[in-house]
Amino acid sequence: MNKLKIISSIDSVPLFYLVIISIIVASMCIDAVLLEVFPMLSPSGTALINVILLSVMLIPTFYYTLFRPLSVLQAERKKQNDEMQERNELFSHFIRHAPIFTYINEVKETRSFVVEASDNFQEMLGIHRNNIIGKSMEELFSADFATKVIADDKLVVSQNRVLKIEEQLNGRRYFTNKAPIALGDRKLLAGYSIDITEQKQAEERLRRAETFARIGHWELSFENKMMYASDGAIQIYGYTQNHLSLDVVQQATLPEYRPILDSAMKDLITKRKPYDVEFKIRNVSNGNIVDVRLKAEYDPEKKIMFGVVQDITERKKMEDSLRDVYWRLENIIEGSNIGTWEWNVQTGETVFNDRWGEILGYRLDELSPISIKTWENLVHPDDFKLSSEMLERHITGLMPTYSCECQMKHKQGHWVWIHDSGSVITRTIDGEPLLMFGTHIDITERKKKEEERDQMIAVLQEALEQIKTLKGIVPICANCKKIRDDKGFWEQVEIYVEKNSQAQFSHGICPDCVDLLYPQFAKKIKG
Repeated sequence: MNKLKIISSIDSVPLFYLVIISIIVASMCIDAVLLEVFPMLSPSGTALINVILLSVMLIPTFYYTLFRPLSVLQAERKKQNDEMQERNELFSHFIRHAPIFTYINEVKETRSFVVEASDNFQEMLGIHRNNIIGKSMEELFSADFATKVIADDKLVVSQNRVLKIEEQLNGRRYFTNKAPIALGDRKLLAGYSIDITEQKQAEERLRRAETFARIGHWELSFENKMMYASDGAIQIYGYTQNHLSLDVVQQATLPEYRPILDSAMKDLITKRKPYDVEFKIRNVSNGNIVDVRLKAEYDPEKKIMFGVVQDITERKKMEDSLRDVYWRLENIIEGSNIGTWEWNVQTGETVFNDRWGEILGYRLDELSPISIKTWENLVHPDDFKLSSEMLERHITGLMPTYSCECQMKHKQGHWVWIHDSGSVITRTIDGEPLLMFGTHIDITERKKKEEERDQMIAVLQEALEQIKTLKGIVPICANCKKIRDDKGFWEQVEIYVEKNSQAQFSHGICPDCVDLLYPQFAKKIKG
């Protein structure tokens, strides 16, 4: 636009001459008109009038054709200079007050000096910019760091290249970008540094978290078939670099899983189906087989696929071990004829095994829908209260486990004795019980035997109460063997015993007495 104004000013010069010619022609016409209208005027009079008229017309002509364009040009140039100065001041203000550390260095042979610097160098070096400008690197930094900076600066100006580096100073980490500046014979460079300490700390925390969780993230570009993988991801695969081609990554997958992954990727891109696949890879560094889980999303605008990969080898081993334990436990439960139950205390959702129902004569489908109400409806009302008390004692920590013997109604109408036991496995954040697991054991036969035993004990106790016992000192005659009772009467031994016990006597004679009383019979018996 400024060039157009200058050109218009230059084009006004021929216009000036055209206007002069037009004025001269007009003055000649005016002479003729004046002589015609005022014949009494002398030639000198008409000339004077022409001079006056020409002056009146030439003054604005000179102004609009010569002087005004020049004044406009000068004003435009002044405006340009003002704008340029303002831009320079704004740029200088930005340089001095930029949130990044900006500077301009001049490189001379083996030294490098600061030409300009932002004010925030006070934060980096503890020195105000006014005390930095004109200083060499040796005056600002330690010898080792100054040597490195000078070498970097010489590399930039000598090879006319942009240098991007990460460096550490006073315990902080910085990303630095240096670029050469063409300004006559002076070797200058412009640079800026960004404090990336927090960023690096965050990356390190992420790296530690990925290592701990054995997880990594990645991003695949379909335009160049290149994949970026985080440190956690390349550690799982065993690679040594973060940028890899898709073909290289795919070679790590065991061949039998390749069709599964290709199909999942196709469904993700074309049908937007969730991509969540578990498969096996071979770690390229040590050759170990690794179980991994891959989850991904697709961005159709950027044509990139991104997601996370997790090493689930340990989880798979644990699942296999738990599966084996579960199989063994299931066989033990089946062999021991035990019913099992699982109860979500918060929702009431309950799961029983088949044996739980069989103990009461039911198939599980006959009890559907199954919930904690199923148990409540079958338990004896008197035992429900006892069970609730025992359960409360366990939940509140007064009992390590829940244990209760209760009666439950059989499908055929009779009552079955159950030993119900279990414990809280998990709790909510607030400490409330969440999941309980337990067992049901049919103890009806045991209860019958206990009842029979109790009845027998009762009978025996009753019999014992009826039995009279002889105890203490019994006064007996040393000669005739009569016994004195409590009233002072002497009675035969058999009569005394029969009165004081349940014993009865049958009479007979011993061999000694036969010999004494009936010797003739004794000889016959012995002979």
